Amino acid sequence: MDVLEQVAKRFMRRKEVKEMGLSIEDVKRVLVGHARRAGGCVSCAYSSPYHGRFSWVARHCVLGLRQDNCTMYKPMLPSENVETKVGKKQ
Repeated sequence: MDVLEQVAKRFMRRKEVKEMGLSIEDVKRVLVGHARRAGGCVSCAYSSPYHGRFSWVARHCVLGLRQDNCTMYKPMLPSENVETKVGKKQ
């Protein structure tokens, strides 16, 4: 299973996504779009949907790390450069 699929499956567990009737492929398309536009947690393989109010871009780290001091960033998309997403190599 690739990284994007792992993140998509975390989103598929949300009630809101189930209610929208989205397939895993639909969720992947949404996640890729946001990951290409945003950095940090939004494009990270360790991101999961925020536990509170549902949002495609508010994320929770499955490792329990905060974005401002994260040292475990891993791009969700294989061709993404870490430097362009978080501003420095980690």
